[in-house]
Amino acid sequence: METDHKGSGIILVSMIERKILTVLHPEGHIGFPKGEIETTDISEEAAALRELYEETGLTPNFLLDTEKYFFTEKYKSYENQKQIKYFIGIICNPYLLKNSGTLAAAWSSINELKQNRLFLSQDALKFIEPLIKKEIFFLANSGKRNTYNLGNNQTYSKHAYSRIAPLKLYFDDLQIFGTPNTIDAYYIEKIIHLSKSNKNKTLFLSENNLTKCWSAVNMIPFLMTNHSEVILETKPSGCQIGERPINLYLEMLENFGHVVNNDSKDISIKFKKCIQSSINCFLEYPSFTATSMFVYLCLISNVSYASLDNSSIEPEIIFLIETLQEFGFNISINYEERK
Repeated sequence: METDHKGSGIILVSMIERKILTVLHPEGHIGFPKGEIETTDISEEAAALRELYEETGLTPNFLLDTEKYFFTEKYKSYENQKQIKYFIGIICNPYLLKNSGTLAAAWSSINELKQNRLFLSQDALKFIEPLIKKEIFFLANSGKRNTYNLGNNQTYSKHAYSRIAPLKLYFDDLQIFGTPNTIDAYYIEKIIHLSKSNKNKTLFLSENNLTKCWSAVNMIPFLMTNHSEVILETKPSGCQIGERPINLYLEMLENFGHVVNNDSKDISIKFKKCIQSSINCFLEYPSFTATSMFVYLCLISNVSYASLDNSSIEPEIIFLIETLQEFGFNISINYEERK
């Protein structure tokens, strides 16, 4: 039977709790926000976002790659055959939900939806569950090459650049084309230059540098390898989701055996060779910075295997991992790929 009606929708996931947004449809069942594509919609994604906002009053902070992460559902409604294409949306603050849309909405866990007889999209859960239970797995690499090039007639976003620029401290001759014209990028390059020109000495990151460029914290794993000690003058934390304790980052460093002294106003960090053959880490919050730090720590350590549970799933993290995969590193981002 041919499809009579095509539509699109959003499977909206809360970043921290990893719960899924569902709505009560007029027919009496529970499902995801969805609707038919209208002539005024410029794309399937636009239609899905419009329906989400109309039905719940919410807008995601970002969508996962719409060419890779989508789920298609087919079903019969009365005499019509329908097909809905769902995209995956991530929202940082799920508490914005005030049922201001046209349908009653609620957040539910995967297990709650599996047990709810009114929820009819069970196949969608099989698709979304690996993405929600996001883990990163790293296997020992076979060594690094001398020359890498990134970028070709493009300008990286601020956050994408802040994930790949620290690799300049790891690779001998990494060239990145498409540096964004931002204050953050300026201070990243400034700190990289400062580190390379003062190797083996104590590196002091002033409060001014850290205030202008929180991404400097993200660079600590590589900075440690260049200096006898790295000192942070202040205790950075926070992002649009809310405040994050600095302990989240320091614990990640300690998981790999590095020495952290947080007794005074300043924070002292010293590199120590990792003697563990395997490391398993868990994040209390899916932190953007702590996740990228985990990836960097894997690169500078001699571990044969490492995993990170409850990792961040921002597009820039996926971009960082895919970049390293292109460079030949054995790193995966789906827990189902664990060997």
